[in-house]
Amino acid sequence: MAEPYIIRISSQKGGVGKSIVAINFATSLKALGHKVLLIDSDFSNPSISVYLGLEDANIGYKEVFMGRVDPVRAIIPHSATGLSILPGTISARQFVPNRREVDALIPKIKRLNYDFIIVDTQPGYLAPEVLKMYGEALIVTTPEMSSLLAAIKLAHVYNKEQLRHNLVVNRVRNRKYELSISEIEEIYENRVVSVLPEDEIVPLSVADHIPAYSMNRRAQFSRAIGSMSRIYSGKAAGSVAEKQGRDAEGGGLLAFLRRLLGLR
Repeated sequence: MAEPYIIRISSQKGGVGKSIVAINFATSLKALGHKVLLIDSDFSNPSISVYLGLEDANIGYKEVFMGRVDPVRAIIPHSATGLSILPGTISARQFVPNRREVDALIPKIKRLNYDFIIVDTQPGYLAPEVLKMYGEALIVTTPEMSSLLAAIKLAHVYNKEQLRHNLVVNRVRNRKYELSISEIEEIYENRVVSVLPEDEIVPLSVADHIPAYSMNRRAQFSRAIGSMSRIYSGKAAGSVAEKQGRDAEGGGLLAFLRRLLGLR
């Protein structure tokens, strides 16, 4: 049995729509015929269950991480999408996995019988050791400078840990005050893998506990998510894009930002 391709949906800054991207990306991959597990690994503010109407879940990824339950027992089927969900659970104390827990978890997750495992994570990262579980990371940003700078910091961490990554630009309104996609790609030093427009279907879907992709596949947001999933479909053996010139020094605005972020 081939190992699942595990994708980390991440951001350095909160409020960029990371969980919405994770839910809809997983849903669209499932619609393409793949067997998909969606994991909520946001230990500080898990929201997958809330968005999908699974608030009654009382065991989840944290309990799996701590070795209290086998992952298969904690997985919940979601009838509306056909997804398998490993939910997050809320607790008063912050959970930070240790090295022993990470080492025990990774083989269990990689043995699960799925084509794709999509993991929604909390902003930033808690344990560098867990990054070796992933085939790659998708970094979600919005087209504002503060959000992009935070995303570049996270990309730098992934570079140090040798984790492939790609950039998703969410909530694009095409306003004059936004960074253009070409500016974002210059700063990121690679192509953006997906541009997701601001779309009314998203808040409507949250209110109805149904992914936007399931609610209306013709909506602009859903069509963009579908295009990204088609890029990834069949890529379970490798990443979408190899590193392309990220070690280049660059000039002008790019060089200034690299100095500002301490990436030189």
